[in-house]
Amino acid sequence: MENSKYEELIGQVLDGRYRIDALLGEGGMAAVMSAYDLKENRNVAVKMLKEEMTDDKQAVKRFINESKAIAAMNHPNIVKVYDVVVASDTKYLVMEYIEGESLRDYMDRNGAIPFDKTVSILSQILDALEHAHEKGVIHRDIKPQNIIMMKNGKVVVTDFGIAKMADSEATGDEKAMGTVYYISPEQAEGSSIDERSDLYSLGVTLFEMLTGKLPFTGENALDIAMKQINEEPPSPRDYLPTIPKGMEQIVLFALKKDPEERFQSASQMKIYLEELKRDPFAEFALEPKEQQRIALENAEKDRRKKEEEEKQLEEESKEPIVKYVRGDSWSVIPILLGIMLAFVMVLMVAGYYTVVNIFWDSQLNILKNTSGDTITIEDYVGKAFTEEMRAHLIDDLGYHAVTITEEFSETVPKGIVISQDPAVGEIRKQATVELKIILSKGSNANVLSFPDYSMQDYRIVRLLLEDQGYEVELQGLSNSAIDSCLIIRTYPAAGDNLPANNKVILYYSAGYNAQAMIFNFPEFIGMTEAEASGYIDTYNLNLVSVSYEYSDTIAAGYVCKCSVAAGPKPKLTPVSISISLGPNPGIY
Repeated sequence: MENSKYEELIGQVLDGRYRIDALLGEGGMAAVMSAYDLKENRNVAVKMLKEEMTDDKQAVKRFINESKAIAAMNHPNIVKVYDVVVASDTKYLVMEYIEGESLRDYMDRNGAIPFDKTVSILSQILDALEHAHEKGVIHRDIKPQNIIMMKNGKVVVTDFGIAKMADSEATGDEKAMGTVYYISPEQAEGSSIDERSDLYSLGVTLFEMLTGKLPFTGENALDIAMKQINEEPPSPRDYLPTIPKGMEQIVLFALKKDPEERFQSASQMKIYLEELKRDPFAEFALEPKEQQRIALENAEKDRRKKEEEEKQLEEESKEPIVKYVRGDSWSVIPILLGIMLAFVMVLMVAGYYTVVNIFWDSQLNILKNTSGDTITIEDYVGKAFTEEMRAHLIDDLGYHAVTITEEFSETVPKGIVISQDPAVGEIRKQATVELKIILSKGSNANVLSFPDYSMQDYRIVRLLLEDQGYEVELQGLSNSAIDSCLIIRTYPAAGDNLPANNKVILYYSAGYNAQAMIFNFPEFIGMTEAEASGYIDTYNLNLVSVSYEYSDTIAAGYVCKCSVAAGPKPKLTPVSISISLGPNPGIY
């Protein structure tokens, strides 16, 4: 086999700085090599545009797009670019060297990915896309091949070769670019695209991660593209019923044909995922479009309310304009009479209130409580609260009452106001308003993390937590391995910070439920031995034996017999598989 011309670069130093160590791979446009940066003393990856592509304007444009796109971003889940070299004869990127394997290779080896691991991978991809979209970069080719998984669990999104800046124009050829199995309907049609196209491609990737299957397949690229445009995706739970309902909803929301019906942003998709991480049994009553509509309506209501309050405050703060007109000398007499009359009235009122203060204090309190005077709430957050301040609020400013509630805070010092109700700027009746103050007790050094209650009786733990003031929610899970009533896990998890809302969820074993433990077994016959073993290990199936035998119909190394047919069955069903040794050499 003829060696690649890029292998000849091994040992050479590019631009007196980058020593080429090995050829990692070649694609249609570029070759990727591992190298060592002699100046910065670090391992790097060099992505070099192939010689035959240097005269291809479209290829060069894609290469430059990638360098611009990556250079605009700085995020732990996005591959970093250190250097860009665009010379007449050589064009290459110097990027962060990532030790790991692609999500594609991982799934090819292991099949479908367990729920918890899927959630972790998805969360990191969403973080990367949220950052990219904020920078105006649309990836346009999200797929397992472009997602690298590192040994420490970190996920990195790579290959922004066909990325587009959101404010740039795309040509007709560029619009439909991407891998046909993962492209959005608008990409397949050649229509304009935006950030939501990346979320559709992520939805396809998520579907494959959960089920080990693609939502759309076909005989050729055109057939698949037309399905992306016209056909509704199957339900992931049709392939694997154990997928949580909420996760299925997230997949199908991402795969909506109309971008307006889809998740509108990576951050919105993250909201759904975070809820599912908090409660794996969560289901979503609102689709993304409806949630977006309600959010916009609420934002508009808040805006209008704020405008009305500002307008009211402005009206009340206006001082009456007194216009003095100089007239004839006789016109001064009515003014003097008015002043004298006002003076007499003031004396009468003062006398009246003096009598009331002496003899009818209780009646005065009633009058005060029905007063129409208003007060504009000041800002007390961040200030130290003292008894002098309390007296000032009640005696001087006329607050009806001041209520103090103390709570621990890791960020606000002891004695400082954390929050207040009513909020600053609100206008209330002076004699009826009650000011509620949340005051910091400082850091609670003795209680920083949630205890470990695993394998304890949930009924005892529930009483214990309720006595401590927690709101306890119970979730029974079908589990054949853990005795009934014993806690499997908690929210928050052991060691996590205590919940700010004082709500705790105890997930306990409800014993074995045969119906809940139904598992959708795949067709093992035809799998490689590694694929079958990986699938069984991933889903903790009950493998009882592996044997080897000759087969005239199944190639060596592939499963030729399985004791369990494909389809839904109890998860603990015993599985026995036979691996083909190929045709029997003794038979001619």
